[in-house]
Amino acid sequence: MSTVTIQINTRSKKAKYLLGLIEELSKSDKGIKIYDSVLPNSFTLKAMDDAKKGRVRKAKSIDELFDLA
Repeated sequence: MSTVTIQINTRSKKAKYLLGLIEELSKSDKGIKIYDSVLPNSFTLKAMDDAKKGRVRKAKSIDELFDLA
């Protein structure tokens, strides 16, 4: 078994057709599964990296948190 990740621009007519075809195949064939995933954007990825490296800010209140920004 292998896993393939495909990014499909659903604004394209051909991409919509391909996605529909894959969805129909997954309904009839149990060997095909579709996982809908949302990938984080670059801002979120940077924030996650900062948190892993310990570059975080602590605040005792919401007001203090906004003052840090």
